[in-house]
Amino acid sequence: MKVFVINLETDQVRREKTVKQCTLNNLKYEVIKGVDGRTLPSDILPLVTHDYPQCALTKGEIGCALSHLSIYARMIAENIPYALVLEDDALPGPELASHLAGLKTIISATRPEVFLLTGNSAYNPKLKKMDLHNNVYYRVAYGSGGYGYVINRSAAQEILKQNRPIIFEADRWPLFRLNGCLRVWCSKQAVITTSDVTRETSVLDSGRKQRFAARSAYINKFKRTIRFYQMRRIKDLLLNKTGLAQQR
Repeated sequence: MKVFVINLETDQVRREKTVKQCTLNNLKYEVIKGVDGRTLPSDILPLVTHDYPQCALTKGEIGCALSHLSIYARMIAENIPYALVLEDDALPGPELASHLAGLKTIISATRPEVFLLTGNSAYNPKLKKMDLHNNVYYRVAYGSGGYGYVINRSAAQEILKQNRPIIFEADRWPLFRLNGCLRVWCSKQAVITTSDVTRETSVLDSGRKQRFAARSAYINKFKRTIRFYQMRRIKDLLLNKTGLAQQR
């Protein structure tokens, strides 16, 4: 499976930690130069971002989204059927090989699907998929996190359609689902952990707290403009009620 590692050139320490784990897990990876949103010219931001600055996205979030979108565009251009995407704080664990081998057998070739391997989502235990290695994935109810996931080409195409120019953060999985036809699954346990649990070294988190209220208000307002949003939201709620969503 193709493996992409997103890394800012200035974050050498984070890159070395992730690359070391990739090597230990025998992953053939490619480091992708991440976009540092802090360095983007002010006249570029309104061009790549929907309704900037009213959208209240931070420059770090914009750069992060652009980095992930660049991988999706490459998947389309090179006809890559699926790929593992890692951010440079990702730490692949020893069970990753089993999951990657198993995912090849169950990931759809046509329907947009994403499998989160970070084990930090609320999920519906009654809606699940199992691979040949008995690895189980559950339908995500609520969750975020973009530092370790497998995405297929159809999902890459779907997110490119939804998020150019950038409306959502790279890991707004439930909104990508409600705004289109994305299917999002998660592992029960963390197959990939992070070297930055406290987010102290995260460029992405810089300025997020200050804009949280404004960003939440903007998203709530934007939801009302999504076609069929209420119908999809109600369907989503009903699906989640078929089982208790569990938070790990």
